[in-house]
Amino acid sequence: MIASVDFNTYIHSPVESSIMSSATDKPEAAPSTLRWMNADGRRVVMARAIRSFGYGFTSILLGVTLNSAGFSTIQIGLILTAALVGDIIAIILVALFADRIGRRRVLVFLALLMVGSGLAFAFSRNLFVLLLAAFFGTLSPSSADNAPFAAIEQAILPQTCPQQRRMDAFARYNLMAQLAGAAGGLAVVIPDILHRTMGMDTAFAARAMFAGYAVIALAMGTLFLSMSDKIESTSASPHPIEPVMIKAGKPLQKSRGIVLRLASLFALDAFAGGLVVQTILSLWFHLRFGVPLSVLGGLFFGTNLLAALFLLARQSLSQMDVPTRQAYTMTMVAPEERTAAASLTTMARSIALSLSPLLAGALLSGAVLSLGLPFLLCGELKASYDLLLYGVFRRVKPPTS
Repeated sequence: MIASVDFNTYIHSPVESSIMSSATDKPEAAPSTLRWMNADGRRVVMARAIRSFGYGFTSILLGVTLNSAGFSTIQIGLILTAALVGDIIAIILVALFADRIGRRRVLVFLALLMVGSGLAFAFSRNLFVLLLAAFFGTLSPSSADNAPFAAIEQAILPQTCPQQRRMDAFARYNLMAQLAGAAGGLAVVIPDILHRTMGMDTAFAARAMFAGYAVIALAMGTLFLSMSDKIESTSASPHPIEPVMIKAGKPLQKSRGIVLRLASLFALDAFAGGLVVQTILSLWFHLRFGVPLSVLGGLFFGTNLLAALFLLARQSLSQMDVPTRQAYTMTMVAPEERTAAASLTTMARSIALSLSPLLAGALLSGAVLSLGLPFLLCGELKASYDLLLYGVFRRVKPPTS
């Protein structure tokens, strides 16, 4: 009888559900409660979402609050560069050791570093301390996520769903992050609300937001800690969702050529995006037009929400963008090389991204502030990236198995 089958089987394992159904000789379709992404996948999506919420408000607050505290634009750019370079080093270490040490352990450790970073920016105004916190912790000058977390998460996601739903998994992963980032942008109005309702100093309230960022990191670490052993590079499940047993992580070998080409193009895209990261953009609005934080929050909430709606439109039309790029990369490489591939492509983006904020800062200084040169250069490079990506890979099809 089908009633004797454990209900959790239907929720967490589509493969096991089909096995059970055939064993009972029942022709009925799987119940509507069947979920195509397992619990680990949902935790990955949730962790990305709450991290993006934190990035949403810190990316806006960072430049404005540091400028208000007396830091120069050069010092702010230095802090942003330290954060991005630290991400690069962390991604390299992730590529080398994450699968050996254990993905879950590394994710929890990175979350703890993120906690320390939030506390440092909440309670310190010493440049050296902030540089260390930015380098070893995780800060995002934009709402995008090029942190080492993403490299591991992108390697985990294909193990949490059937192969034919991989694109849907990455779409959900990015859509939830985009919506959460928009909500985080709106959260920057909290210091102004606290000032008006409770008389709290706005600068103090803004610093308290970074303490909230530390709490978010702690919650994310708890999610990582609750993941099962199935997220590791070798599956112990008797009926793994992936049809191929995933071996211990290896450096790039047979996938090297295509990953290097993808990484080069992704670097161009990231360099262009780095010219207009959210921290730079909010600082430009603040310096050029005197826009207060409360207005910046509404502005970036609207733009990020609009971006999320366009993400849905792009996905429905199967046009190329972040979910397609990530799913395409993970499909084109061998399963045992996914962590290395995700790390390399993320590292390439991070290296390029670490260079462009310094250029953007120079282009926004002095008399050229009003010209908005970073935005013009960004548009030209982004268009070039799209055309090059299509030209290079239009005839390269992912394997069907």
